[in-house]
Amino acid sequence: MQSVRRQTWAKRSKRKSAETMPASSSDVSVRKTTKGLTPEDIAKSGTEHGEQAALFFWAAKMRVLYPVLKWLYAIPNGGGRSPVEGSRLKAEGVKKGVSDVCLPVSRKGYHGIYIEMKRMDGKSTDVKPEQSEFLEFVQNQGYYGCVCFGWKMAAKTLEWYLCENV
Repeated sequence: MQSVRRQTWAKRSKRKSAETMPASSSDVSVRKTTKGLTPEDIAKSGTEHGEQAALFFWAAKMRVLYPVLKWLYAIPNGGGRSPVEGSRLKAEGVKKGVSDVCLPVSRKGYHGIYIEMKRMDGKSTDVKPEQSEFLEFVQNQGYYGCVCFGWKMAAKTLEWYLCENV
């Protein structure tokens, strides 16, 4: 009985991954999943949080083409917090200005990539001095560092960074 369940689960799992697989690496808009969500749906809030969540949703779907996206991670250094939570995180080493997203994978002569996320309708003046200072520092250390306005810009940047032939 157990092996029948495993086989059925495996068949369903393969079917789901085929339904949600992107058409190509240049297709940044990911097809709707079985639950009907797309990165665009997630980013509709227009907040930096929504844009970043949409990027991670996109990255999860694009792991079929870029398995190293498994190592893409968020750095929890922004957002409103209570004073207690803020001091707890500061004691743990959270630093002001550190970029929001990191992929520690070497490509194109860089050690990895740091992305400072901003809302799609953001402006360059939204980048704080500490954030600019951090990006300049990581660039001097051999990383690629950039500011991306919206999840689509960040997704295109990651595709460029990971694409071997560009």
